[in-house]
Order: sequence, then structure tokens, then C-alpha cells
Amino acid sequence: MQFLQSLNPSQFKAVTHQQGPLFVVAGAGTGKTKTLTSRIAYLILNHVDPKRILALTFTNKAAREMKERVISMTGPHAFQTWLYTFHAFGLQVLRKHIQTLPYGYRPNFTVIDEEDGKKIISEQIKALGLDSKQYSVRALKHLIALYKSKRMDQFERTDEEKIYQKYQDFLKAENLVDFDDLLIYTYELFENHKDIR
Repeated sequence: MQFLQSLNPSQFKAVTHQQGPLFVVAGAGTGKTKTLTSRIAYLILNHVDPKRILALTFTNKAAREMKERVISMTGPHAFQTWLYTFHAFGLQVLRKHIQTLPYGYRPNFTVIDEEDGKKIISEQIKALGLDSKQYSVRALKHLIALYKSKRMDQFERTDEEKIYQKYQDFLKAENLVDFDDLLIYTYELFENHKDIR
């Protein structure tokens, strides 16, 4: 484990930590990625099954870089490490378990992007017979994302709630999920299904 020699004392302490959870706070440029990838490599080289290691990050670039670093330190069996962005992790979980949720989804669902979501919202406004000039589709998409992520109980205006409901019904009927659903549905699975968690 030659990589351990390149760590400073704080990094070394975090990488080789033995018992229970460890919370590390570090500013920009302090070697967080180096510490995390070294920790993962350390675990693998100390006989922790790579399939039982989960590391999440915000960008695809960071996830790729971290995986490459771990593989270079430990070898190809590190490919089995769960090292993803939050959304990609949700996608992996939902591909296996989405049919467990009570919404009628099938594992071959399609993920829509922001532009697809806006188009669907626009279509639902028309389907409800509402005046599309009264609504900013972009603002509604943002409001729907906020509603989902905060798990709110209701909208301020009833028309917005109708549009949201019609949007969600359309997604479910067409076996579609948006980026917010990747997070929300994964959370729901983990919260309600201990066996999957």
C-alpha cells in the first residue's frame, strides 16, 4: 500500500480509521478526493468486498476520476465498487427495484431530461384546457422539482397542483422518470424496504 506514504497525517488518520463512522470536513484543495479514493483502496486491500463500498459525488467527471484512481491503486476488481453520481446511483438501484414501488413502473423505464420535462408540462397545460400564456413552463418545472425534493404536501395554487398531477400521471403511464424521480424514488425504496436498503 505504497499510496499511504503520500498522505499527510490527517489524511492517513481518515484513510486508516477502523471503528464506526467518520465525518471529515475539508476545504477546497485539501485533498478530499485523494483521501476518499485512498480510503476506498485501503478498504479493498484489507478484504472489504468492493460491491459493499458506496461512494457518491456530484459530477460524472469526479465519479470517473475517482474510479480510475481506485482502480490504479487496487486493480480491476475495484470496478465492482459502487462509485457514482447521486443520480447514476439512483438509476442503478431503480433498474433493479422500481417495480417494488406502487406506481406501475417497469425496469426498462426511460429517464427524461429537463427539456423533455418542459415539453411534457406544456402538453399537460394544454390538455387541462388552461391558458398556456399564463404559465412559465420553466418556472413550473422548477416548482415541480422543488415540490418533489422537499416532499411538500400541496401547491400554493390549485392549477399548479393539477398540472403537477397530470405531469406525474403522464410519466407513470409512459414509464418515464425525471432526474428528481431518480433521487426521490430511490429514497422511497430505502425508506420503506429494509431488504433493498
